[in-house]
Amino acid sequence: KNIKNKNYELEITEYMTHNKRILYDNYGNYYDWIEIHNKSNDDYILEGLYLTDDATNLKKYLIPKTELKKDNYLIIYLAGKSVSYNTGIYADFSLSDNDESIIISNGEKIFDKVEVVSLLDNLSYGKTKEGWKYFVTPTPGYANTTAGFDTLGGTNGSS
Repeated sequence: KNIKNKNYELEITEYMTHNKRILYDNYGNYYDWIEIHNKSNDDYILEGLYLTDDATNLKKYLIPKTELKKDNYLIIYLAGKSVSYNTGIYADFSLSDNDESIIISNGEKIFDKVEVVSLLDNLSYGKTKEGWKYFVTPTPGYANTTAGFDTLGGTNGSS
């Protein structure tokens, strides 16, 4: 089913802005990443879909045509540069603590938009049934079922 002409059920469910050792690609690179979940009962062919961190430029990165099966997850590496590998999907931008949001759209209509929060190295921010949480044990490509935290504060020396 072509997503451009359909009401679909896609959501951004997790991302990492400072990936130093959690998820590496087939070539040994540790790029930042986002995870997209197909929460529907339908398999999708993603086509004409864009990813951006800039609400004024909804066509920043065209996601290559790819299949996303029902209740599966798609990882997009945020390489920050143009790369052409044979496997994986690599956006030519990366996230920073100054970014406000991550947006999936068809270039006109926004399908999902999530806020970007400041993250420490190797922590992710992910969606759970209870809302968005910080994850010390990220789960790229899978449901966010590890222990999540509402804040990063505490009395363990962090502020």
